[in-house]
Amino acid sequence: MQGDRTAGDFVTIGYVMSAFAAEQYPLDTITAQSTHLLLGQQTADGTYLGQGVSRPPMEDTIVSQTALAVRAMTLYPIAGRKSEVDEKVRRSQRWLLAVTPSTAEERNMRLMGLVWSKAPRADINAAVQQIIAKQRADGGWGQHDDYQSDAWATGESLYALRQAGTAATTELYRKGVAYLLKNQYQNGAWFVKSRAYPTQTYFDSGYPFGHNQWISAGAASWAGLAIAETLPDVKLTAEKSR
Repeated sequence: MQGDRTAGDFVTIGYVMSAFAAEQYPLDTITAQSTHLLLGQQTADGTYLGQGVSRPPMEDTIVSQTALAVRAMTLYPIAGRKSEVDEKVRRSQRWLLAVTPSTAEERNMRLMGLVWSKAPRADINAAVQQIIAKQRADGGWGQHDDYQSDAWATGESLYALRQAGTAATTELYRKGVAYLLKNQYQNGAWFVKSRAYPTQTYFDSGYPFGHNQWISAGAASWAGLAIAETLPDVKLTAEKSR
């Protein structure tokens, strides 16, 4: 409540609030403190700036910081401060509409930020097409145009498209899921090579792949979310075939 910012800043807050919402966690003093912090940290142009540490892909862009701040505010508004929350979200939306994304992380987070802030459908559709245009022949997406496809960019791209209303039954979505399944290890993990400069002492989290384990674990989360979106459709198809 006094403005102390958590490690990972607005990215951390956005992901934590998203996890709370997924578990139907109620509004309380914990969520109110996070929203209060976000309301006080927005810059004049609507952006949210991190602590100056670049850890790609998760903490490498203002787009992610801003989109995830929007997510937290829209999930957990504060009673009696609705007009303030709405204005902050509108301000971030205007910035997201104007920014030109250059990586998969930026394209995906920009799209999700537009969806979460309820941008005009035409703008959301345009952002969807930017992502679809980057799908590779192997069904996956790369983090940069000159990078190979990987589970982080692919899983996140598919999840962003689902957030925007793309059906999990579409050919492009199924191709993306097929890429993920093809590249999953026998132990259930996905490998993605780290490209972040070390900012803290390395320790083993228990996930495979040594110094590449943190980004690989994050990639597995996106991949798992993307694949899980197909499960209701699989169940429905099975029920119809009985």
